[in-house]
Amino acid sequence: MATEKSEPKYPVIVGLAVFVITALLGIRLLLQQYYIAMYEDEQQRKYLGAPHARVTRARAEWNEHLRSGDHPIERAMQDFASGSRPNVITIRPSTDIAPLQGWAAKPTGFVPHPPEPVVEPVVSLENQASDASAPLAVSDAGQAASTDAAPTPTAPTTQPEGENPSHP
Repeated sequence: MATEKSEPKYPVIVGLAVFVITALLGIRLLLQQYYIAMYEDEQQRKYLGAPHARVTRARAEWNEHLRSGDHPIERAMQDFASGSRPNVITIRPSTDIAPLQGWAAKPTGFVPHPPEPVVEPVVSLENQASDASAPLAVSDAGQAASTDAAPTPTAPTTQPEGENPSHP
């Protein structure tokens, strides 16, 4: 079976690779410039060019409507500048009941209560002396506490309703 015994032509391969990469980058650059130019031309035509015929017609109708009618815009601006207010605008309470419907969905008697604070018990050094093998940990208060000893929780003191401890 016949095989190729010649050395690969590295300069030709490298040259061809550089040419292809350069051509692809050049084509990409040209296409980007083309699309940027087309986009800018379209934006110029849409926003800075002559307005569309329908827009011009609509603006003319609006201006005609503002200038004619019971209270034309010029007279309204003069009234506003003089400080007088026409009686066609009156302040009255809203008749919209949508906010009331939201309140109707709220359950009656619901009062949110903040969660009870969690009190971590602190083990004193006297209890720690009896268990010398237990590792020490420092609690938030800065006292040494045992990490494996089961501390006894302290019950919060509550006052019966209606009693105030400051008054005898």
